[in-house]
Amino acid sequence: MGRKFISQKKQTKEELFDSLVKNAIDFLDSSLDDLEKRPKNSIVDFYTSIELFLKARLMDEHWTLILSKPETANIESFRVGDFHSVFLEDAIKRLKSIVSEHLDQTTIDNFKALGEHRNQIVHFAHSDYADLSATKAGVVVEQWASWHHLHALLTEKWKDVFQLYQEEFKRIHRRMMGQKDFILARYGVCQRRCRV
Repeated sequence: MGRKFISQKKQTKEELFDSLVKNAIDFLDSSLDDLEKRPKNSIVDFYTSIELFLKARLMDEHWTLILSKPETANIESFRVGDFHSVFLEDAIKRLKSIVSEHLDQTTIDNFKALGEHRNQIVHFAHSDYADLSATKAGVVVEQWASWHHLHALLTEKWKDVFQLYQEEFKRIHRRMMGQKDFILARYGVCQRRCRV
């Protein structure tokens, strides 16, 4: 993959899975930490956590599934993080076609919409987030809807895969639910998108 500027210690597949999940949890926490003062960062971090959790689910099935090109798999490179991983679209396709994990279309659409927000923020500029004073509520609504879907995957559908992390998910869920009053007061529209 060319010249490397960082090196990582070699990890087992189990250690890599644990690192991946803990990284996803860190991004969730960071997202909630940034909600008030850096809402754009918050949405970027939240979307990143979604991608990482989908990769973790793929990795639980087989480590090559998170590679953008599984045909180039090299276990030694993988163990030191020297690879390109899949993005949301391919992760969803692989979950369906290889793992037989079908995400409902509402979940897929929500994750893709959040991804579009993230891409606008990271790769150019997002007009909805130009006015910092108006952004927190909008970001909270986007994340609330995404959390609803992600939480169901992590604590219900994929509970066995993520069993060791259920206490962390409960903690994050409590933090997310702390935003409920704000959303209801600001919008009063959470009945459909923000189910608990």
